[in-house]
Amino acid sequence: MKKSPTIYQRSIDGTYQQKVQEEKLIAISILNSLKYTDPSVLLAGGAIRDWRLGENIRDLDFYFKAPNHRTESLLKTLLQDIGVGSVERLEECGEYEALPHIKSVWEGDYRGVKCNFIILEDNFKLHYTHYFSNSLSGCWMKSDGITCYSEDFEKSVVNNTIYLYRNHTESSPHIQKVRTKYPKWEVKHKSYWKWEE
Repeated sequence: MKKSPTIYQRSIDGTYQQKVQEEKLIAISILNSLKYTDPSVLLAGGAIRDWRLGENIRDLDFYFKAPNHRTESLLKTLLQDIGVGSVERLEECGEYEALPHIKSVWEGDYRGVKCNFIILEDNFKLHYTHYFSNSLSGCWMKSDGITCYSEDFEKSVVNNTIYLYRNHTESSPHIQKVRTKYPKWEVKHKSYWKWEE
């Protein structure tokens, strides 16, 4: 028997939808500012997932290259110039440490929303979401405001299952964070994937 997809919907009091719309406008504003530094800039991961599943976001994670901003001072100025306040470089990359090709991670505040800016190595060419730890992170937004969801993400939603990629385990910090937010979801490694019949 084929499983029916779970439908996620908040009560229609308008408060949540208005908050999400404001967060999306903030994301698009930042993406449009950063696309002059890197046309392939993305908002990826948690915020896109949580908007889709009707949850409150923790922060916005932007992934981009900044080849003309080689010093910490230039990167900090870039972020401040687009309106980000309280800009700080994170010494400990925390959940981002397991991801390859990261030069640095910066944190700041934009109109009251916490933002993380993940600076990628200049020669990095692939779509960054291929390196994420799990299927629920397979979602992103481009500067035009269009959100994209991978097939893996859609399988997760249909099956209420978080699929782990490569060498990631349930004990990794990022997976623990996702498990806390979605405690009833099953966890499997990608090699076990199949559509539930």
